[in-house]
Amino acid sequence: MMSFRLSCVVGAASLLLMSAIPAYAGVSAEEAAKLKTTLTPMGGERAGNADGSIPAWEGGLTTVPADYKEGDRLRDQFPDDKPKFSITVENVAQYQDKLPVGVVELMKKYPTYRVDVYPTRRTAAMPQYVYDNVFANATNATITPNGDKLDGAIGGVPFPIPQTGLEAIANHLLAWRGTTVSWQAANYVVDRSGTATLSSDFIVDYQFPYYYPDAKVGETRYYDLTTYAVNPPFRTGESVLFKASINVGQVSQAWQYLTGQRRTRQAPSVGYDTPDPLSSGIQSYDQIQVFFGATDRYNWKLVGKQEMYIPYNNNKLWMGEHDKITTPNHVNPDYVRWELHRVWVVEATLAEGKRHVLTKRRFYLDEDSWIAAAGDNWDAQGNLYKFDLSYLTQAPQMPAMLGTIFSTYDLNKGAYVILNLTWDGKAMKTYPRKPDTAYTPAALATAGVR
Repeated sequence: MMSFRLSCVVGAASLLLMSAIPAYAGVSAEEAAKLKTTLTPMGGERAGNADGSIPAWEGGLTTVPADYKEGDRLRDQFPDDKPKFSITVENVAQYQDKLPVGVVELMKKYPTYRVDVYPTRRTAAMPQYVYDNVFANATNATITPNGDKLDGAIGGVPFPIPQTGLEAIANHLLAWRGTTVSWQAANYVVDRSGTATLSSDFIVDYQFPYYYPDAKVGETRYYDLTTYAVNPPFRTGESVLFKASINVGQVSQAWQYLTGQRRTRQAPSVGYDTPDPLSSGIQSYDQIQVFFGATDRYNWKLVGKQEMYIPYNNNKLWMGEHDKITTPNHVNPDYVRWELHRVWVVEATLAEGKRHVLTKRRFYLDEDSWIAAAGDNWDAQGNLYKFDLSYLTQAPQMPAMLGTIFSTYDLNKGAYVILNLTWDGKAMKTYPRKPDTAYTPAALATAGVR
């Protein structure tokens, strides 16, 4: 009896403590009103910069080419644009205050690495209902300090006017990426010798319940995702199911179907610094799309906003031939467009008592979309260890700013991986919403059978 009473007291105390955890609150109505005046609907600065090198935001790019078909690769919207100048190892010192640390290190390591800077075009745009949701989220959304509970938000970034680093990175993790999206993706590993190997070629299906137009506050599913391997032959039929919550402090759930075993099993370690097998260990799971994992192992600091050169409007990369993109040492600079944009800088340092091979990280989030464009990652010895880039591209047919194609450089191994290169006719497609039963372990096994 005494034991039972003690258990009740302890349980009640635990619930009381949990309910007492403070939550970061939304901004005032007066502050939120700026989203309709001086700020863009996503929280970026509507005006250009002082010297005009960053123009004003005027609604973004929503015009779809007349001959576009579902599945077409995203063609270059600005084919007549020429680079304003190039940054190389010879002149990088002049620009390094506006570059990720990883870019500078790559230039020092590989003199062939180059940044071609084009005119800045603020093409980011989203549907109006997303803007409306973001406006409501600005005053209503709250998040606990460890990120394990997000309330009051639906269908848009929760914190367009962030007060903390956690709020800013939550915007990236919960950014608008469509409602139903499918494509066939090719992933390549380029080793120290310069050999490019197709590590996987698979079909990806995403659904984002959080962004359904009819979703209501209280919906906690951010995305359901399945991948189905097509190549190489020994992987054909393998499939994976991911389910991610809007509670960004929690790791995603995952299940895997292996053709050799002909069964589905829950994957216990798909997150944090567990190596992603599709990258031959070059990339950890939470480096997907620069950062795509649980936030709970880090303390998050909002450093502020600054102007930086980042990959932007990279339609040429979507259209390129894979063997020409995957050059030795680094992605072929001829296929990457860089522009000057304002970014939010967020720094993550390892929390006390937590473990991660990347002990310090710095992320650069595009002010117009909240998509992370780059990430610098240091090891426990304070050395820059890995560097991530996301090749931002506006998809006017959705409309959405996508960071779908991304790369990770391992500066110790002298190798890199680039993921989600596309094929003709098999690029970004939307599809009718599938029932929830399509994203279950049982459905995964059925789809994975050869």
